[in-house]
Amino acid sequence: MNGGGVSAIVLTEDEEVQIGDCLRHLSWANEVLVVDSGSTDATRDIAARSGARVVQREWQGFAAQRNFGAAQAAHDWVLFVDADERITSELAAEIPAVLRSSPKYAGYHIPMRNSMFGRWMRYGGLGRQYHLRLYNRTRGRWIRDVHEVVELDGPAGSLDAAMEHYAYRTIRELLEKVDRYTDAEARALHDRGARPTPGIILRDCLGVFLYKYVWQRGCLDGYPGFLWAGSLSYYHLLKWMKLWELLRS
Repeated sequence: MNGGGVSAIVLTEDEEVQIGDCLRHLSWANEVLVVDSGSTDATRDIAARSGARVVQREWQGFAAQRNFGAAQAAHDWVLFVDADERITSELAAEIPAVLRSSPKYAGYHIPMRNSMFGRWMRYGGLGRQYHLRLYNRTRGRWIRDVHEVVELDGPAGSLDAAMEHYAYRTIRELLEKVDRYTDAEARALHDRGARPTPGIILRDCLGVFLYKYVWQRGCLDGYPGFLWAGSLSYYHLLKWMKLWELLRS
């Protein structure tokens, strides 16, 4: 495998609305790889027309799917981008420059700008996020089935330029994503032997809302800030409800 370039990897399933624009912002990469888990819309066709190499694989969980994508890449340095994220021109210039300079880190955290319902979020924990998305696959692997992260064999650095995340454009998008993620989270809780109680549910739902909306000042982001805090509260309620249902089945 060639370790001199970077492979940009996108996981997809029914992302025909987003994938074209996402891939246009990856035209600078040495390789663009789309790992599709059974799209029934035009996602794969759009990706192929955009010049991406498309690989199909049945969904096995977030970490497993990302590790599979890294193993399929033509380059050791891999960059993971979601379909609703965009690489800015500044970041597209910074990544190759860093990798050309014999990088001393095993991976790099990338700052994230989050747009929600048409507003760039500044508070509620969304104003200054960093995600480890660029790493040398020989020195890192994804772990955890839900809210997956990269486990590195070595130190991580940080880049300056940002990635843009267009999180939710509609309430329907938000609810669909919450529903998908809480399915996986409830299964993970079940596997760990967790048990829901009224106290735990109340603590999680009320606690996360107050933390995001008051302590992290999500209230200053207007109605989108309220929706963000409320959606996280609903997320915790739904995961415990789904766990309760699993335990009864």
